[in-house]
Amino acid sequence: VAAFLTWISLTFAFYGTTLGAIARSRAALVLAFAAPWTLANLLVGQNGLFTAALIGIVLLNLERRPLVSAVALACLTYKPQFGLLFPLALAAGGYWRAFGWACVVIIVIFALSGFIFGFDTFKAFLNELPKSTRTLLAEGGTGWSKLQSTYGIMRWLGNADWVAWTVHTVIAFGAAAAIVILWRSGADFALKAAGLCAGVLLVTPYVFAYDFAILGIAYAFLFRARRFDGAEYLLIGAAIVLYLTSALLAAPLGPFAAASLVVMIVRRLRARDLALIG
Repeated sequence: VAAFLTWISLTFAFYGTTLGAIARSRAALVLAFAAPWTLANLLVGQNGLFTAALIGIVLLNLERRPLVSAVALACLTYKPQFGLLFPLALAAGGYWRAFGWACVVIIVIFALSGFIFGFDTFKAFLNELPKSTRTLLAEGGTGWSKLQSTYGIMRWLGNADWVAWTVHTVIAFGAAAAIVILWRSGADFALKAAGLCAGVLLVTPYVFAYDFAILGIAYAFLFRARRFDGAEYLLIGAAIVLYLTSALLAAPLGPFAAASLVVMIVRRLRARDLALIG
């Protein structure tokens, strides 16, 4: 009990502090703390708040404190499926200092891990990875309804493994291409950060409901750029409804919640383009 309370208190504080630093608003904090994905983490003691906070630290410090950003990104290797798009984004945006420092810190972390626990752990990890992939994905060890990804939706609908992988891969490559284009553009950094958060959720096939605390980081960046308008509050409400419906109906609707964030970003990009034309 003591360990559980300590864990949820520390990760909740870490997440809240990060959101506050990003959004610069108590109103945004209330919205984030009231979100169902926050409660999902607190009820079961999961690590979604910790993951989201690390992503927030990476993005918050990327422009002015690349070393801090790199350390947070290196720590994110504890869940490597959420770091897949970061190398592409950093390279596309020209953040080479953060990229380089992250590589160095990752090597240091891996070396320390090997010295402390033995380097055979890396061999064991690589040996077990295919088996875990088969058990958790191909065989649905966790249940298709819990996999909040395109892959999960396709398997939940009864499609074969190869069909689900094909559709998911198309979505993932599309998201990756969109991130590269966005991060190479002159868009506001808040839009780039929010876009990367959406991409992170769409690219990995292995994502659960508690991981959607990442949406809170994206909303914080968008709120930092400017306050939400009526349409954006509706889109946030839609994401919350989809999230709750996913839990109530045991259906993997998470990607649609992420898609509502994509609509918000595209809408702001379109408004920016129209303003430039005007």
